[in-house]
Amino acid sequence: MNETEFQALFDSYQQALRASAENPIPPKLHLMIYNYARLRHQQTSDVSADFYLFVSGKLHGILERYDHRRLPFYQYLAAALNFEFSHFLRRRKLPRSQSELLSVEELANRRVELHQSDTPVDDGVGHLFRSMQTMPRIYAKLALAYPLSYADLKHLVNQRRSKDPAERWGCLRAYRSFLRFAEEKRQSFLAERERLLKVIMRIDKEASTSSPAETARILKRRASAQKKFFSMDTRIPIRIVAEVTGDSIATVQRQLKSAVQALKTAYFRWEKQNLVKRER
Repeated sequence: MNETEFQALFDSYQQALRASAENPIPPKLHLMIYNYARLRHQQTSDVSADFYLFVSGKLHGILERYDHRRLPFYQYLAAALNFEFSHFLRRRKLPRSQSELLSVEELANRRVELHQSDTPVDDGVGHLFRSMQTMPRIYAKLALAYPLSYADLKHLVNQRRSKDPAERWGCLRAYRSFLRFAEEKRQSFLAERERLLKVIMRIDKEASTSSPAETARILKRRASAQKKFFSMDTRIPIRIVAEVTGDSIATVQRQLKSAVQALKTAYFRWEKQNLVKRER
Protein backbone atom coordinates (compact mmCIF):
# COMPACT_ATOMS: atom_id res chain seq x y z
CA MET A 1 0.00 0.00 0.00
CA ASN A 2 1.24 3.49 -0.83
CA GLU A 3 0.83 6.73 1.09
CA THR A 4 -2.37 7.69 -0.74
CA GLU A 5 -4.05 4.36 0.06
CA PHE A 6 -3.12 4.67 3.73
CA GLN A 7 -4.56 8.16 3.83
CA ALA A 8 -7.73 6.89 2.14
CA LEU A 9 -8.12 4.29 4.88
CA PHE A 10 -7.88 6.95 7.58
CA ASP A 11 -10.31 9.20 5.71
CA SER A 12 -12.83 6.36 5.49
CA TYR A 13 -12.41 5.81 9.23
CA GLN A 14 -13.22 9.48 9.93
CA GLN A 15 -16.23 9.37 7.62
CA ALA A 16 -17.52 6.28 9.43
CA LEU A 17 -17.11 8.07 12.77
CA ARG A 18 -19.11 11.04 11.52
CA ALA A 19 -21.81 8.67 10.29
CA SER A 20 -21.84 6.91 13.69
CA ALA A 21 -21.04 3.56 12.09
CA GLU A 22 -20.98 0.55 14.39
CA ASN A 23 -17.57 -0.60 13.12
CA PRO A 24 -15.75 2.48 11.82
CA ILE A 25 -12.32 0.85 11.33
CA PRO A 26 -12.00 -0.32 7.68
CA PRO A 27 -11.72 -4.14 7.24
CA LYS A 28 -8.65 -3.61 5.04
CA LEU A 29 -6.87 -2.00 7.97
CA HIS A 30 -7.80 -4.94 10.22
CA LEU A 31 -6.39 -7.34 7.61
CA MET A 32 -3.17 -5.37 7.29
CA ILE A 33 -2.60 -5.41 11.07
CA TYR A 34 -3.51 -9.10 11.22
CA ASN A 35 -0.67 -9.88 8.78
CA TYR A 36 1.72 -7.26 10.17
CA ALA A 37 3.95 -9.49 12.33
CA ARG A 38 4.10 -12.22 9.69
CA LEU A 39 5.02 -9.96 6.76
CA ARG A 40 7.02 -7.25 8.54
CA HIS A 41 8.85 -9.29 11.19
CA GLN A 42 8.83 -12.80 9.64
CA GLN A 43 6.82 -14.30 12.49
CA THR A 44 4.54 -17.33 12.26
CA SER A 45 0.85 -16.93 11.49
CA ASP A 46 0.07 -17.83 15.11
CA VAL A 47 2.27 -15.06 16.51
CA SER A 48 0.87 -12.64 13.94
CA ALA A 49 -2.67 -13.50 15.01
CA ASP A 50 -1.70 -13.11 18.66
CA PHE A 51 -0.31 -9.65 17.94
CA TYR A 52 -3.52 -8.66 16.17
CA LEU A 53 -5.56 -9.71 19.22
CA PHE A 54 -3.09 -7.82 21.41
CA VAL A 55 -3.41 -4.56 19.48
CA SER A 56 -7.02 -4.74 18.21
CA GLY A 57 -8.43 -3.25 21.41
CA LYS A 58 -6.06 -0.28 21.05
CA LEU A 59 -6.88 0.59 17.44
CA HIS A 60 -9.42 3.28 18.20
CA GLY A 61 -6.99 5.02 20.52
CA ILE A 62 -4.16 4.78 17.98
CA LEU A 63 -6.32 6.29 15.24
CA GLU A 64 -7.74 9.02 17.47
CA ARG A 65 -4.26 10.20 18.49
CA TYR A 66 -3.18 10.75 14.87
CA ASP A 67 -2.45 14.41 14.00
CA HIS A 68 -2.28 14.97 10.22
CA ARG A 69 -0.36 18.22 10.74
CA ARG A 70 2.70 16.42 12.11
CA LEU A 71 3.39 13.55 9.67
CA PRO A 72 1.70 11.33 7.05
CA PHE A 73 -0.66 8.66 8.33
CA TYR A 74 1.38 5.73 6.98
CA GLN A 75 4.48 6.91 8.89
CA TYR A 76 2.46 7.38 12.06
CA LEU A 77 0.82 3.96 11.79
CA ALA A 78 4.16 2.24 11.04
CA ALA A 79 5.75 3.83 14.12
CA ALA A 80 2.73 2.98 16.29
CA LEU A 81 2.64 -0.67 15.19
CA ASN A 82 6.40 -1.03 15.65
CA PHE A 83 6.09 0.31 19.20
CA GLU A 84 3.15 -1.97 20.00
CA PHE A 85 4.97 -4.97 18.54
CA SER A 86 8.02 -4.30 20.73
CA HIS A 87 5.70 -4.09 23.75
CA PHE A 88 3.99 -7.31 22.63
CA LEU A 89 7.35 -9.12 22.48
CA ARG A 90 8.26 -7.99 25.97
CA ARG A 91 4.88 -9.11 27.30
CA ARG A 92 5.13 -12.49 25.62
CA LYS A 93 8.88 -12.81 26.23
CA LEU A 94 9.39 -13.76 22.60
CA PRO A 95 12.61 -12.86 20.76
CA ARG A 96 12.31 -10.98 17.47
CA SER A 97 13.59 -14.09 15.67
CA GLN A 98 10.82 -16.21 17.15
CA SER A 99 9.44 -18.49 14.47
CA GLU A 100 7.93 -21.31 16.54
CA LEU A 101 4.63 -21.83 18.31
CA LEU A 102 4.07 -20.63 21.85
CA SER A 103 5.28 -22.89 24.64
CA VAL A 104 3.14 -25.48 26.39
CA GLU A 105 2.96 -23.18 29.42
CA GLU A 106 1.71 -20.32 27.23
CA LEU A 107 -0.90 -22.66 25.78
CA ALA A 108 -2.00 -23.50 29.31
CA ASN A 109 -2.66 -19.82 29.96
CA ARG A 110 -4.51 -19.48 26.65
CA ARG A 111 -6.91 -22.42 26.67
CA VAL A 112 -8.49 -21.33 23.41
CA GLU A 113 -5.42 -22.61 21.57
CA LEU A 114 -6.24 -26.14 22.72
CA HIS A 115 -9.98 -25.91 22.13
CA GLN A 116 -10.31 -27.83 25.38
CA SER A 117 -10.21 -26.92 29.05
CA ASP A 118 -8.86 -29.03 31.90
CA THR A 119 -12.29 -29.37 33.46
CA PRO A 120 -13.65 -32.93 33.40
CA VAL A 121 -15.73 -33.79 30.37
CA ASP A 122 -19.26 -34.91 31.16
CA ASP A 123 -20.65 -35.46 27.67
CA GLY A 124 -21.29 -39.21 27.96
CA VAL A 125 -17.76 -40.35 27.10
CA GLY A 126 -15.66 -38.21 29.44
CA HIS A 127 -16.08 -40.59 32.37
CA LEU A 128 -14.78 -43.43 30.19
CA PHE A 129 -11.64 -41.47 29.32
CA ARG A 130 -11.04 -40.58 32.96
CA SER A 131 -11.08 -44.26 33.92
CA MET A 132 -8.29 -45.10 31.44
CA GLN A 133 -4.54 -44.83 31.85
CA THR A 134 -2.84 -41.83 30.30
CA MET A 135 -1.37 -43.14 27.02
CA PRO A 136 -4.33 -45.42 26.13
CA ARG A 137 -6.61 -42.44 26.84
CA ILE A 138 -4.57 -40.19 24.54
CA TYR A 139 -4.61 -42.74 21.73
CA ALA A 140 -8.33 -43.35 22.19
CA LYS A 141 -9.03 -39.60 21.95
CA LEU A 142 -6.89 -39.30 18.82
CA ALA A 143 -8.63 -42.30 17.25
CA LEU A 144 -12.03 -40.68 17.89
CA ALA A 145 -10.86 -37.17 16.88
CA TYR A 146 -11.52 -36.06 20.45
CA PRO A 147 -9.60 -32.94 21.60
CA LEU A 148 -6.79 -33.56 24.08
CA SER A 149 -6.81 -31.73 27.38
CA TYR A 150 -3.85 -29.60 28.33
CA ALA A 151 -2.62 -32.30 30.75
CA ASP A 152 -2.78 -34.94 28.00
CA LEU A 153 -0.93 -32.75 25.53
CA LYS A 154 1.78 -31.85 28.03
CA HIS A 155 2.25 -35.54 28.87
CA LEU A 156 2.54 -36.34 25.17
CA VAL A 157 5.18 -33.66 24.64
CA ASN A 158 7.17 -34.84 27.66
CA GLN A 159 7.08 -38.42 26.38
CA ARG A 160 9.31 -37.48 23.45
CA ARG A 161 12.53 -39.48 23.63
CA SER A 162 14.57 -36.58 22.33
CA LYS A 163 15.01 -33.45 24.42
CA ASP A 164 15.44 -31.40 21.25
CA PRO A 165 13.03 -28.42 21.48
CA ALA A 166 12.43 -28.65 17.73
CA GLU A 167 10.81 -32.07 18.16
CA ARG A 168 8.58 -30.77 20.91
CA TRP A 169 7.49 -27.86 18.74
CA GLY A 170 6.86 -30.44 16.02
CA CYS A 171 4.48 -32.27 18.36
CA LEU A 172 2.48 -29.08 18.96
CA ARG A 173 2.38 -28.24 15.25
CA ALA A 174 1.26 -31.78 14.44
CA TYR A 175 -1.49 -31.57 17.06
CA ARG A 176 -2.79 -28.31 15.62
CA SER A 177 -2.79 -29.91 12.17
CA PHE A 178 -4.67 -32.85 13.69
CA LEU A 179 -7.37 -30.52 15.03
CA ARG A 180 -7.74 -28.80 11.65
CA PHE A 181 -7.89 -32.14 9.83
CA ALA A 182 -10.47 -33.52 12.28
CA GLU A 183 -12.69 -30.46 11.85
CA GLU A 184 -12.44 -30.64 8.05
CA LYS A 185 -13.25 -34.36 8.23
CA ARG A 186 -16.28 -33.64 10.42
CA GLN A 187 -17.59 -30.94 8.10
CA SER A 188 -17.08 -33.20 5.07
CA PHE A 189 -18.88 -36.05 6.83
CA LEU A 190 -21.85 -33.87 7.76
CA ALA A 191 -22.13 -32.51 4.22
CA GLU A 192 -21.97 -35.99 2.66
CA ARG A 193 -24.47 -37.38 5.17
CA GLU A 194 -26.91 -34.58 4.36
CA ARG A 195 -26.47 -35.17 0.64
CA LEU A 196 -27.14 -38.92 0.94
CA LEU A 197 -30.19 -38.33 3.14
CA LYS A 198 -31.64 -36.01 0.51
CA VAL A 199 -30.93 -38.62 -2.17
CA ILE A 200 -32.71 -41.31 -0.13
CA MET A 201 -35.69 -39.02 0.52
CA ARG A 202 -35.93 -38.17 -3.19
CA ILE A 203 -35.78 -41.86 -4.12
CA ASP A 204 -38.52 -42.69 -1.60
CA LYS A 205 -40.68 -39.99 -3.14
CA GLU A 206 -40.09 -41.38 -6.63
CA ALA A 207 -40.89 -44.91 -5.44
CA SER A 208 -44.24 -43.79 -4.04
CA THR A 209 -45.37 -42.56 -7.47
CA SER A 210 -43.57 -45.02 -9.76
CA SER A 211 -44.99 -47.97 -11.64
CA PRO A 212 -44.33 -51.54 -10.44
CA ALA A 213 -41.86 -52.02 -13.29
CA GLU A 214 -39.72 -49.09 -12.11
CA THR A 215 -39.93 -49.91 -8.41
CA ALA A 216 -37.18 -52.55 -8.48
CA ARG A 217 -34.73 -50.18 -10.19
CA ILE A 218 -35.55 -47.37 -7.74
CA LEU A 219 -35.14 -49.66 -4.72
CA LYS A 220 -31.76 -50.74 -6.06
CA ARG A 221 -30.68 -47.10 -6.17
CA ARG A 222 -31.95 -46.62 -2.64
CA ALA A 223 -30.00 -49.65 -1.38
CA SER A 224 -26.83 -48.25 -2.98
CA ALA A 225 -27.31 -44.82 -1.36
CA GLN A 226 -28.10 -46.44 1.99
CA LYS A 227 -24.96 -48.59 1.78
CA LYS A 228 -22.84 -45.50 1.16
CA PHE A 229 -24.54 -43.74 4.08
CA PHE A 230 -23.64 -46.49 6.56
CA SER A 231 -20.13 -47.11 5.20
CA MET A 232 -18.77 -43.55 5.34
CA ASP A 233 -15.23 -43.58 6.71
CA THR A 234 -14.88 -41.28 9.72
CA ARG A 235 -11.55 -42.64 10.92
CA ILE A 236 -8.50 -40.43 11.37
CA PRO A 237 -5.63 -41.69 9.16
CA ILE A 238 -2.87 -43.45 11.09
CA ARG A 239 -0.23 -41.17 9.58
CA ILE A 240 -1.93 -38.12 11.18
CA VAL A 241 -1.88 -39.80 14.60
CA ALA A 242 1.73 -40.87 14.08
CA GLU A 243 2.77 -37.28 13.42
CA VAL A 244 1.23 -36.20 16.73
CA THR A 245 2.68 -39.00 18.87
CA GLY A 246 6.03 -39.30 17.09
CA ASP A 247 5.70 -43.10 16.90
CA SER A 248 6.12 -45.33 13.88
CA ILE A 249 3.11 -46.45 11.85
CA ALA A 250 3.38 -49.99 13.22
CA THR A 251 3.51 -48.73 16.81
CA VAL A 252 0.53 -46.45 16.23
CA GLN A 253 -1.50 -49.32 14.76
CA ARG A 254 -0.74 -51.46 17.80
CA GLN A 255 -1.43 -48.64 20.26
CA LEU A 256 -4.71 -47.65 18.58
CA LYS A 257 -5.92 -51.24 18.66
CA SER A 258 -5.02 -51.50 22.35
CA ALA A 259 -6.61 -48.12 23.12
CA VAL A 260 -9.90 -48.96 21.42
CA GLN A 261 -10.00 -52.27 23.31
CA ALA A 262 -9.35 -50.42 26.59
CA LEU A 263 -12.16 -48.01 25.76
CA LYS A 264 -14.53 -50.92 25.11
CA THR A 265 -13.50 -52.50 28.41
CA ALA A 266 -14.17 -49.23 30.22
CA TYR A 267 -17.58 -49.00 28.54
CA PHE A 268 -18.56 -52.56 29.53
CA ARG A 269 -17.43 -51.88 33.11
CA TRP A 270 -19.52 -48.70 33.17
CA GLU A 271 -22.58 -50.50 31.79
CA LYS A 272 -22.17 -53.23 34.40
CA GLN A 273 -22.02 -50.64 37.18
CA ASN A 274 -25.18 -48.97 35.86
CA LEU A 275 -26.94 -52.33 35.70
CA VAL A 276 -26.06 -53.08 39.32
CA LYS A 277 -27.32 -49.65 40.38
CA ARG A 278 -30.62 -50.16 38.56
CA GLU A 279 -31.12 -53.60 40.13
CA ARG A 280 -30.61 -52.10 43.58
